[in-house]
Amino acid sequence: MKRFILIMLLSLTFPLMGEQALFCQVERGKAASQEALPDELRDVDVKDYYIVCDSKAVGTIRTMAGHVVVAHSDSNEAYFAAPGDAVFEKDVIYTLEASRCRVKFFDENLITMSDNTRIVIDELIDDKEIGEKRSAISILCGKAMCYVMRLFKYKSISFSVYTPTANIGVRGTKFGVEVNAEESASDPSYSGSVSPGDTVVTVVHCFEGEVEVYSPVDGTAQPLGAGESLELTMLGAGFVEPTPPEVAEQFVSDIEGPPQQGEESVEGGASEQGESVDGEAEDEAAADKESGDGPGTAIADLWGDASDTVQTQTTMAVEEASLQGPARPTKHYGYFVGLLTKDDGSKQFNGAYRSQDLQDFHSSDISGGYHNGAWHYAYADGSADYDDPKINYLDTPSDGLITSGLPVSVQHTELGYNAYMEWGYWTQPSVMSEGSFDFYFDNRGYYVFGDYTTNNQMSDLAANNISGTYSGGAYGTYWTSAGGANMSGNFSTHVDFASKSISDFGLSVSGGGHSASISLASGTFSGSSSQFAIDGGIWKIDGENPDTKAAAGSVYGSNGEAMGGLWEMHNSASSSHAGGMFQGTR
Repeated sequence: MKRFILIMLLSLTFPLMGEQALFCQVERGKAASQEALPDELRDVDVKDYYIVCDSKAVGTIRTMAGHVVVAHSDSNEAYFAAPGDAVFEKDVIYTLEASRCRVKFFDENLITMSDNTRIVIDELIDDKEIGEKRSAISILCGKAMCYVMRLFKYKSISFSVYTPTANIGVRGTKFGVEVNAEESASDPSYSGSVSPGDTVVTVVHCFEGEVEVYSPVDGTAQPLGAGESLELTMLGAGFVEPTPPEVAEQFVSDIEGPPQQGEESVEGGASEQGESVDGEAEDEAAADKESGDGPGTAIADLWGDASDTVQTQTTMAVEEASLQGPARPTKHYGYFVGLLTKDDGSKQFNGAYRSQDLQDFHSSDISGGYHNGAWHYAYADGSADYDDPKINYLDTPSDGLITSGLPVSVQHTELGYNAYMEWGYWTQPSVMSEGSFDFYFDNRGYYVFGDYTTNNQMSDLAANNISGTYSGGAYGTYWTSAGGANMSGNFSTHVDFASKSISDFGLSVSGGGHSASISLASGTFSGSSSQFAIDGGIWKIDGENPDTKAAAGSVYGSNGEAMGGLWEMHNSASSSHAGGMFQGTR
């Protein structure tokens, strides 16, 4: 009888112990040297045994090959993983060189990782009582294949993926994501790692079903169907193109790991449920900008700047905007800069008219000016259409008040928008005359405007000691008599609202054989307002020091979620002139 009781106890104990007990004797990381670890783990004591976590368990490591490291963000501990290990919310999973890993979540979704890949499990909600299934991960670098299982017992299903340059909402079964530093294409020794400051490229491949891909840089959302791919950079999204067969084959080859004996295939997992794997997923993710919680931001301080890339590049207006149609700002306060051409037979530069401070583009009195011995102004009226303000008149003291051919509407092109700002460029090639001279804005002028952060909101940010890094795109035009050389690039800066300080301001743009850059500049907010001016640092136009320069802007959103403004610089000695705008999110 005692023997029977012992057998019964043992039969009950093993199921309760789960898969972890079956793999507790697995050789874990003994063959992995410290040099094999990614940079952010070099100074971490990665344990050779499983470490339990107090967070919510969300799945298990089903199969793996080589070496896989799991890091618990809540406890700042890391260990070499083995098949059967449970994984938890906020865990960071690393695959090392020549390694593979497949993770199966409790909501039946699966992710298969290639080597040199890093993902964060941001969130998993599996509530069968209310029929809700929601999950979100961040892919920081490397390659991963995602399988989203559509189970009919759920009323609402959401699966979101965040990368440094893309937000992906899933409407179907199977898609792949690869995240790399742009320089990797020309570097045969590239290991797959992405570091803060790298120019990051995301490529999304849709294998089955449909995915919706949103670029936080240019504010565009594009659907991908089966057999289609899309590349997204820090300048925005490209064009949807058919996936070349050899690219798809190579991606699958890089992803596939060794199957565990007796484990169902990915497709088998769906068929065993007896339900379709097709379905829709809505982007319901919400990022708490002040606490840092939410998709793409929740990595503990142990990982330091490793999380900054995602936090600063993808924390957009997801709490106010779906992938199907991100919200726009309701106000239109901002800045513009325009390069005026004066044609006296030789077509010469006549100034970069720029906003002196924050102004309402929906008003009848928009003005910009520059000082060249005397003040020159351009006046426009945006009350009828803030997107296309009409130029009313130009005041150029050396040439007199220009009224002939005015008012005239500008031609504008929108480059992007989010819930806080809109930005783009405008030109006005129509002739405005004064005497024997003609004037026109045939080089691109840039604008950015939106819902600026109010004085009271700025005070709240300061009182709560909010700080953060903003980054995004930068644009500009190098003035030429033939209509300008268009430039693009990126920008970043750090803001401390408590001290009203801006530091490490930098931008770099290039194109058409020309370039302009600002580095190591700083600034302060004007009083209690959201406006700031940038000074100091190193400014270059075509590699030379400009003799005049300016950059200014504001933060936008109720919590200072976004930043936008203008810049311009001139080198009179070499007749080099450029101006543009910058925008980004925290």
